[in-house]
Amino acid sequence: MKKIFFIFAIFLFLTSPTYAQQKNDVFEGEKEIILEFKTQLVVVPFSALDRTNRSVNDLTTQDIKLYENGQPVQLVSLQRSSNQSLNFALLLDLSGSMQPHLESAQSSAIRFFDQAINPEKDSAGIVAFQQEIVVSQSLTSNKSLLKEALVRKNMVLPTPGTMGPSIDGMSKRLSGTALYGAIYVAVDELLQAANGHRVLLIISDGYDSESGIELRDALDYAWRREVTIYTIGLGEKSGLNTEVLERLCSATGGRAFYPKDNKELDEVFHQIDRDLREQYIVSFYPNSEADNLFRTIKIEIPTKPSLNIKHRFGYYNALVEEGK
Repeated sequence: MKKIFFIFAIFLFLTSPTYAQQKNDVFEGEKEIILEFKTQLVVVPFSALDRTNRSVNDLTTQDIKLYENGQPVQLVSLQRSSNQSLNFALLLDLSGSMQPHLESAQSSAIRFFDQAINPEKDSAGIVAFQQEIVVSQSLTSNKSLLKEALVRKNMVLPTPGTMGPSIDGMSKRLSGTALYGAIYVAVDELLQAANGHRVLLIISDGYDSESGIELRDALDYAWRREVTIYTIGLGEKSGLNTEVLERLCSATGGRAFYPKDNKELDEVFHQIDRDLREQYIVSFYPNSEADNLFRTIKIEIPTKPSLNIKHRFGYYNALVEEGK
């Protein structure tokens, strides 16, 4: 009889409103945890430049308006990038039009890496390209290896006709100047797995004759990997594809430079390093649930409308849906 009463008491407890509420609370709690886990915190570095292209250092969260797909979003945090690690991939164009400027580019790049790379947190790699593409130096914090890779005799490319990078599962032959293919290779092989800020430094005339990859494909891949692109066009500006060089930068939050001599080239490298060290980093949660759609970003500073704000054009919300 006691056993029957005990079982009946348990039954009453399991069906009671109190237990039902406790059960719902538990599952509601689990649901909240899952949703929080699935929510992607979006992190966006940006530069705020005055009329003289100098960084502005006194912005606060109250100054910033943030939009995703044209809709306002709540800012989660605002930080400075001074302590963030930097990962550089230097793309060096070895095509015929760049040969007169190659020695200057190599020397300035060596000085840049020697001064800018903090071995404790920063790294860099080098990709050389012409008709073919080769990773001359994988990502490293060793300045000696970077210098060695930049010496002219070490800038060796594969023989013409070598198969290029695999794009969407298909191998492409690269001929002419393969700028866009080089961007793909640098992002895929050097920067993709790097922690911290991923930066492409491109020294080129901006022309791509036949890489098998379109400009929009290169930009799309940079967006997916959250890469900022800076370009340096060498030679007479009339002979450069400035439209491409500037598009690569404006879409990813970087800047295009056209130094006239070796001194200006050194100053450009210094300016790029300073820009990256003085950036702001904003973070926010997406407006809607996770998907794999591209979303635009816009940052405004209504309190200082004259500022030039540079950041990447958007991002992919690439979280995997629950159950997949």
